[in-house]
Amino acid sequence: YMTAAQEGTGLDSGTTITVATANVTGSGQLMSVAAGGTLLVVKDNTSPFYAIAAAGSSNVVLAKLKLSATNENITLKKIGLELTDADSTNTDFAGQQVTLWDDAGVQVGYANFGSDNYATSTLSGSFIIPKDDSKVLTIKGDLSRIKTTYEIGTQGALLKVNYDGDNLSATQGVGVQSGKTIDSTSADD
Repeated sequence: YMTAAQEGTGLDSGTTITVATANVTGSGQLMSVAAGGTLLVVKDNTSPFYAIAAAGSSNVVLAKLKLSATNENITLKKIGLELTDADSTNTDFAGQQVTLWDDAGVQVGYANFGSDNYATSTLSGSFIIPKDDSKVLTIKGDLSRIKTTYEIGTQGALLKVNYDGDNLSATQGVGVQSGKTIDSTSADD
């Protein structure tokens, strides 16, 4: 029930409409207004639980994350990752790096672990999560060789790469319609 005239401007169209209270004679369509989208990250149910891979192997699938967007399409700009097993170290990956892939098998980014077990990625801008839907991001790694001069992988290491839900601002996207930066709302994987 309106007690005063209402006005709104379309974000995409730029068209302004005004509804005077005298024009309202009954109930009409329900409209929801949101300042922007929301971004949620969970481990995808197709993520590998356990796999055996030899040192020096390339493009080993380490994890799959399901990203969901509500209210608008969201372009993923970065995602925070962490190594979550005590045996996992950043040197177990060639160049201390993992790569990020979309559902079509196209590499969309990479993440460097640096000197600790946390990484924030760089994405190409082509990973867009559809409004009110989900998209899977696959994390792959090239495994270091064991105890070579330039690569110092750990023999028998259990490598677990997961979403870093402790640092919500490490995972961000930009709302395609709103243009706003959107932090993840997922506390943990």
